[in-house]
Amino acid sequence: MDCTQFEKITWQVSDAVGHLILCDPPTNKMSLKFFASLHHLVTQVIPNSKVKAIIIYGKGRHFSSGADLADILSEVSCETKRDESGKIVCYPSLLTDISKAFCFIERLSIPVIAALRGVCIGSALELALCCHMRICGRGALLGLPEATFNLMPGCGGTQRLPALIGHGKAMRYILQGRNVSAEEAYRLGMVDVITSKKNVLSCASQLANQIADDYRKENCKSYVHQYAL
Repeated sequence: MDCTQFEKITWQVSDAVGHLILCDPPTNKMSLKFFASLHHLVTQVIPNSKVKAIIIYGKGRHFSSGADLADILSEVSCETKRDESGKIVCYPSLLTDISKAFCFIERLSIPVIAALRGVCIGSALELALCCHMRICGRGALLGLPEATFNLMPGCGGTQRLPALIGHGKAMRYILQGRNVSAEEAYRLGMVDVITSKKNVLSCASQLANQIADDYRKENCKSYVHQYAL
């Protein structure tokens, strides 16, 4: 197994499957260092890596509690430029880099699977929404709680969640900032498979290996049904 450690992220390749591991337990908070490592991965490492699938998950009990707001907002405040009327004329490069990194993952021509355990909220759920499939362990908690902090999801969640579960339902969850259980997420179509916590990673690995060769075929999604418990 090839393994490379970055700030807050571990990248491993085993049997041609890449493992992108959020590595800042217990909550795997997504800090400036995390996003810098993610940007490096998608621009320098993954494009040169001959993997047939990628699994994204968090080290320990949780996927991630989302962005480190104090860390991120300090950077955004420093870089945001406004004109005399207060209108924003230049957005921080950080936000552009995050958006590009998430879009890179979404547009990959190999399957990218999010293996979700524990907490997966805020920017962490937005990252999971970029993945092509989501496997969720029972007891997990998912949501976009930014509205409860007088913010809005800033990493594509306002576009990707409506595309996945429908505009009306998505807007209700985004504007209320309400988290949902694994079971509710499955009923909504937010996740593709629900299984026990201990089986999440093994299920993701089996699915990655099974669908890699057939990923471009229209029937690849049919594989997920045999894993739903």
